[in-house]
Amino acid sequence: MQHGTFLRSPALLFEVRIALAALVDAAVRLEVLSTGGRGYLRGQSGAARRTREAAFVPIVTPSIVQLKNQLALHRQTNAA
Repeated sequence: MQHGTFLRSPALLFEVRIALAALVDAAVRLEVLSTGGRGYLRGQSGAARRTREAAFVPIVTPSIVQLKNQLALHRQTNAA
């Protein structure tokens, strides 16, 4: 963000990244549900490719697990 919001509060950026990963997962699941088995056939749709790509999103460095751990530490530090 141009205003430096994420520099002042990286926890906000972590929360945005976690929310985006959840949104990607939900979108891909909806596509798979709407296309059914056809989505997995080569050449019929891009659902299979998008499912593989979406599976990669939560493990990109830093992973969602790492982000959640950092948020938990941040909350503990600020609560004390």
